[in-house]
Amino acid sequence: MPWDGYDMLADHAQALDLALQWADERRFLSRQMLQELAGAVMRTTGLRTNSILGSTDAAKGDFRIDKVSILGASSFPNAQKILVLVDQLIRQLYEQMQEAVTLQQQLYAAFDVHQKLVSIHPFNDGNGRISRLLMNYVEHYYGQPLTVVFREDKAAYFAALEVSRLTDDLTPFRDFMLEQHAKSLKQQLASS
Repeated sequence: MPWDGYDMLADHAQALDLALQWADERRFLSRQMLQELAGAVMRTTGLRTNSILGSTDAAKGDFRIDKVSILGASSFPNAQKILVLVDQLIRQLYEQMQEAVTLQQQLYAAFDVHQKLVSIHPFNDGNGRISRLLMNYVEHYYGQPLTVVFREDKAAYFAALEVSRLTDDLTPFRDFMLEQHAKSLKQQLASS
């Protein structure tokens, strides 16, 4: 594994600790917290991006200011819409978390923020990692075990994200994540 791989793992571990700390403190997500989490994920591997529109620094959690595209994915929202979309996502998450009393509602809140943040794609890099950390933050907030997205299921994960984005229907992603959650629990029980 290249050295930057180790740096990425160390950054991720510290960012996870931060997200779990916020959950323990019962803090609700804010735009500043989201950017702090993004900066933590990209602390040592984040790059500065320069364009005609300006500069962004991934290690500071800057939102993207340019168009972004990923091979095999449909287009993402225009960068000028990011602040509005992020604020809307935070409000929706707050409302969903206030109403979530059953295990299913709590898991859906976690899975939904994951899918919605990836769909907004507010950062130049690290959107998937940040989205999974937010999912873990919500799960830990409720005292639930954390869900792992397994490497061997990566293609199905991307497919579920894309189908949910294209159809504006969270069901395919929720169903996939429920399977990952069950698989995570089985693995945790087998190792204990």
